[in-house]
Amino acid sequence: MQDYKKYYIYIAVGVEFIALLLQFYIAFSAKESGIHTVFKLSTFFTINSNFLLLICYLMLIFADSNFWKKTSTQTALLTYISFVCIVYHVMLQNSWNPQGLQWWVAELFHWVNPLIYLIFWLIFVDKGNLSYKQIAAWLIFPTIYFVWVLLIGAFGLGYPYPFLNVDKFGLFSVIMNGFVLLFVLTGIAAILILIGKNLPLQNVVKTDSAQNNSY
Repeated sequence: MQDYKKYYIYIAVGVEFIALLLQFYIAFSAKESGIHTVFKLSTFFTINSNFLLLICYLMLIFADSNFWKKTSTQTALLTYISFVCIVYHVMLQNSWNPQGLQWWVAELFHWVNPLIYLIFWLIFVDKGNLSYKQIAAWLIFPTIYFVWVLLIGAFGLGYPYPFLNVDKFGLFSVIMNGFVLLFVLTGIAAILILIGKNLPLQNVVKTDSAQNNSY
C-alpha cells in the first residue's frame, strides 16, 4: 500500500472511530440504557454505514482481504454513505435539534465522514471495472437492514426514522417507503458508476486493488 494512501486511511480511521465512540458513549450514558440500546443503535442506517466504513479502513490496513479491496465493495460503501448524507440533509436535519456532543457526532456521521470517503474513492479506488450489473448485489445489505428494522420495531423497540414508523403509517405505507428508498439508492449507485466510468484521470493513482472484480 502506498504511504500516502496509508496515511490518509489512518486519518479516516481516527475520525470514524471518534464519531462511533462518541455515539456509543452518548447512547450508553442514558439512564435507561441496556441491551436494548444495542438493538436500537443497530436500526440506524447511519451507524451501520459508518461502522462498515470503519471495518473497510481497518481491513485495508491490517488484513489482506480481497473482498474489502474490491472496487465493487468500496463503491457500494460510497453508495450507502452518500445515501446517509443526502437523506439526512434533505429529510431529517430539520426534524431534530442535536446539542453538545450529539451535534458533533451528527456532523461527523452525515457530512465529514462521507466527504472523507468520497475523496478516498475518487483518488485511491480504481473504478475502471465498475458495472451497472453490480447494483443488484449492493442492494442486499439495505434490504436486510430494512427487514431488521421492521423486526426490531415489531418487538416494541421503536423505529429509527419517521418514514419507517409502522405504528404511525402502517406496514403497507412503510414497505412502499422502503421501495422508494431502494430506488434512491439505485439512483445514487448508478450515478457513481457513471462518474467512475467517465473520470478523465482514470487510473492516475494506481491502487493495490487494480485487479478487483465484482461480487
